[in-house]
Amino acid sequence: MNVFDPAASEARQRLLRLAQLGRVRHHPRDAVLIEEGAQGAQVLVLLKGRLRVYTESAEGRQYTLALVQPVDLVGEMSLDGGVRSASVLALEDSSCASIDRAIMLQFMASEPEFAMDLLCRVIARARLATQQASSLALLDAFHRLSLWLQQHALPEDASNPWRTVTVKSQTDLAQHLGCSREMISRLVKDLQIGGHLQASPGRWRVKWPLPRKW
Repeated sequence: MNVFDPAASEARQRLLRLAQLGRVRHHPRDAVLIEEGAQGAQVLVLLKGRLRVYTESAEGRQYTLALVQPVDLVGEMSLDGGVRSASVLALEDSSCASIDRAIMLQFMASEPEFAMDLLCRVIARARLATQQASSLALLDAFHRLSLWLQQHALPEDASNPWRTVTVKSQTDLAQHLGCSREMISRLVKDLQIGGHLQASPGRWRVKWPLPRKW
């Protein structure tokens, strides 16, 4: 697969050069590419599609850690020889290049700048994980939903109190926020009754500001 783009950033070009050293595999929607707790000595470069990185509690509740877009790397946390720290699911038909640990180490030796790229990725993901953990620990479901809407809802125009946001499904949102779908459904219903939310498939309109409490 020739996905090299001369106009891309240098970091992206390095990642694509790494991908050319791997084996490209195609994964259907809902396929699990990496399982939490499994041994693994490969990293994946996503070339096409979209992935969800998640962990699962002992009760079976899933928590989304990241959504991965092309061109990005997943599975790098197992390069120390440990087990996988999270699972990775294909949200749509996806293509990934699988690179063995030995090949990646050789690539890092030949292109030292890639080591800094990798360090920046790990730092960014660790920072995001810390923020998500803090949110899960300190905020209840309503405040987590409010924070998510604040981050993702876009104003319709400068003078309009309504904002719009794309929502794949209440189940997907519940997994992302670390709560049950039933809780999200209750929150949405109450916001609709209060005149703060208009929900249609795939799209919500939210009246700002939201209530401070549920």
